[in-house]
This record gives sequence, structure tokens and C-alpha cells, in this order.
Amino acid sequence: MMDEDMDKAARLLAIIYSTVKGDGAYINNEPPFTLSDCGAVRFSAPIQDRLNLPENGDLIDWAHGNIKSLL
Repeated sequence: MMDEDMDKAARLLAIIYSTVKGDGAYINNEPPFTLSDCGAVRFSAPIQDRLNLPENGDLIDWAHGNIKSLL
């Protein structure tokens, strides 16, 4: 994995962890992402909201393309 990929993986996993476990705000036990029948990734609303923040603009496309290989 290249340095840029490692940075993005760490950022994405930090977002998932803080949303699912870290801040206790994940009440409904919804998985962090799901896959459609055709394999498209759909992030849960809280994670998608964090990915949509301006500081994560470079992470959105990468996250959709790489989340399956991370988890």
C-alpha cells in the first residue's frame, strides 16, 4: 500500500471507529456500510455525513473504491 493509501485508510478507519464505537453515538447498531446486489457500497448516514465534510473531500471516492478490501 502506498503512503497516500495508508493515510486514507487510517482516516477512513478512524471515522468508522469514532462513529461506531468511539463517541457512543451509534445507537441503532446499523453496520457502517452495506453492499447492494451489484456490489455498490452504501455508507451509513453518520459515516456518509463525515465523509461529506470539506476536509474529507479527497476521501469519498477512495473510500467507495477501497472499503471492501479494508474490512
